[in-house]
Amino acid sequence: ERIARLKQALRDSDAILIGAGAGLSTSAGLTYSGERFQRCFFDFAEAFGIYDGDEAVGFAMIGHNSYSYEGAPEACTHSYDLWRFMIDEECQGQGYGRDALKLLMEYMLTFPDGEEDLLTTSYTVGNEAAKNLYLSAGFVPNGEVDGDEICLVLPVK
Repeated sequence: ERIARLKQALRDSDAILIGAGAGLSTSAGLTYSGERFQRCFFDFAEAFGIYDGDEAVGFAMIGHNSYSYEGAPEACTHSYDLWRFMIDEECQGQGYGRDALKLLMEYMLTFPDGEEDLLTTSYTVGNEAAKNLYLSAGFVPNGEVDGDEICLVLPVK
């Protein structure tokens, strides 16, 4: 019966959106570095794999002045932004996030693309683990929101 309901739902749909994510992109030979990455994203973006030895446990991406769309949070238009930060669900709660965040912040503070006064990030409303991690690292809400995300800033000067 479930298959029949699915077939009917597919027939009745105007469109079908499939989110394949980074894993499928990577298996198809796409990478998150190099010329294609630089061309498709903004002027300054760097992607990082997070590893424990040879085991991948997460992914992070930072950008500099990475928000330029209308209505973008003002703080994110002139900052180093922790744009993506993910730890594998099976690896959460083991300190990987805290350790990786510390290293990412240290790297951003080298100002690899020019100096700024702020580091920024955000978390989705309801993600208490991300909220608590960022607050413990010194980020604070600045009152801006981006869709369902709360913007956080860390003044560095």
